[in-house]
Amino acid sequence: MKKLGNQGFSMIELLVVLLIIGVLAAVAAPLFLNNSAKAKISEAVAGAGSIRAGERTYYSQNSSYYPANASETSYFGTGGGNSSALGVTMHGNKYFSPNAYSVAVPGTWLATVTGVTANPVDFTITVNGANSQSLATDATDGAANASEAANFVVQMDNAGQTIYSTGGTGGTFSKY
Repeated sequence: MKKLGNQGFSMIELLVVLLIIGVLAAVAAPLFLNNSAKAKISEAVAGAGSIRAGERTYYSQNSSYYPANASETSYFGTGGGNSSALGVTMHGNKYFSPNAYSVAVPGTWLATVTGVTANPVDFTITVNGANSQSLATDATDGAANASEAANFVVQMDNAGQTIYSTGGTGGTFSKY
C-alpha cells in the first residue's frame, strides 16, 4: 500500500484563483458604486415626489395658487421637517435630512439638460445633499449617512421632470 504524503495546491493553481478573484472584484466594484449612487438619487426623488404631491394638492384646494414663500409654507429645514400648508412632513432618511429639501416658486433649473423643458412648470423642488444634516448634528431628524450624499443634487418640477447631479450644484446634470 502506497502512503500518500501531504499534498497541497501548486503555486500556479493559487495564482489562477487569485487572478479570478481579482477579475470578479474589478467587474463588481463599478456596479456596486453605480447602484449606490442610484439608491441615493432614488431616496431624493421619493422625498421630492411627496412634496410635489403636497404642492399639487394645495394648488387644487386653494384656487389655483401655489405657496409663494417659505414663511407661508414653513418649509422643511425648520419646524421638524413639517410644512403645515402642504401637509407634508419630511423625516431624516438614510442620506437626506429635512434641511436638504427646498421649493422655489416660480421654478428655476440649476442646469440646462437635453430632453428637459428649459423652464420648469410652476415650481422646482431641490434636494441638495450639501444641506443635509447628519444624526450627529441633529439627533432627532438627521440622516444616517448625510456625508455620503453631500455631492448629490436632485431637482423636480410640477410636471415630474427630474434632473440630478452627483457632482454638486456645479456638476454635470442628467435627466432622471
